[in-house]
Amino acid sequence: MKSSPYLYIAKFLSILHPPLPKTPRASKTLVNVLESAFQKHLDEVHPSPASVSPKDSTTVPDPSHQVSHDLHRHFDSLLAHPLLATQHAVTAKSRTDTATAVIRLEQVGLSGVRGFKLVQECCRLYLRGLRKHERVPAGGQLAPRLLNWYTQMKPSDKFLFLTNHTTLSYVVPVMYKDGLESEVWNFLRTLYESSFGELKSVSELASSSEGTRSKVRSVEAEDYLISLMIRQFSMKDSLSDAAHLFIQAAQYQEARSIPFSLVLSSNCLASAILRVRHNHQLSLDVYRGVLRYFTDSHWRSSWNSACLELYDPLSPSTTSLLKQIRIPKLTERFSQHPTEQQNVYTALLDAAELSEKQDSIAATREFLNFTSSLFPDRTQPKAMDPAPSKHSKKDTTVETISDFGFARA
Repeated sequence: MKSSPYLYIAKFLSILHPPLPKTPRASKTLVNVLESAFQKHLDEVHPSPASVSPKDSTTVPDPSHQVSHDLHRHFDSLLAHPLLATQHAVTAKSRTDTATAVIRLEQVGLSGVRGFKLVQECCRLYLRGLRKHERVPAGGQLAPRLLNWYTQMKPSDKFLFLTNHTTLSYVVPVMYKDGLESEVWNFLRTLYESSFGELKSVSELASSSEGTRSKVRSVEAEDYLISLMIRQFSMKDSLSDAAHLFIQAAQYQEARSIPFSLVLSSNCLASAILRVRHNHQLSLDVYRGVLRYFTDSHWRSSWNSACLELYDPLSPSTTSLLKQIRIPKLTERFSQHPTEQQNVYTALLDAAELSEKQDSIAATREFLNFTSSLFPDRTQPKAMDPAPSKHSKKDTTVETISDFGFARA
């Protein structure tokens, strides 16, 4: 029997495009066949970690993390497939630091804590580009991608991220630069919600439970994150917002009976106020509210509190600072950072001026002598009379600011 041309064509098409299964059982059989074929091909191209012998490995990973390292290499090989390439808004031809940071973050699959080092590097590169005033196109910002990375984390990984000071110090500035300040507040809320019960004393650290240690880390992370937020506020000349943030955080910790003071936050806020001195523009209630939470649990907090009393809007005072400079070996505690040195120098001169206005000659002399001993290179004694008369004063002790030429800058 002779076949018609139509049957030949139909047979040829059925070879190219097999007909769909007509029954559920046939459909299931076809799916199983295709799945087996795909799995076989996948295993050949990307062998699983278990099938690779140790002697075939090109690197020697940390033995304590052998399984996780193998698994990560397996995932990386899968994610490198062209079909899984991420489409980004910035073209690969861009050579700016900001574009490079975004592309690098998108091209590498991040999973929880594995991405910490890469995130730090990308943020550093991105911030360097912003300092060079590079133009960031719409959709080319780094912060939304960081937020997506953070959102996909497990709760345990989020806690590790929020307690990692190095990573936070890079991420927070990027979030503020790209206008996602509200998400940083969500970071702080997450830390506030990670409660592990009341901690009564720091001594519990030595023999505490895992929950208590996590609580300690959470409280320390709160302090560090708040200090980063205060620094961003001060960079935008928003000292009022920074002060309100500090007061609210202190009140919240006080309500939770947490014995830890906000040492880093208070130090950061004090430095911001000392830089502008009398021009802080804080109301009396807010200023006194800040001073209320500067505790004596740390010498730095006590020093900052004493310095800030110089700039009280209503009644500036040098009493506390005078007590501070009488502490033995106080100068050994001061940081050698130029900004910190300048803050100390300026506060001491302001204290001397205030004492002089209040007609406290002894306090003025004490402040000036302390300043000249601490900063000998910044003081220029006025030339003394080479031939003083017998009736002239022999006492050459510095008593007023006019006796020395002090450089403010």
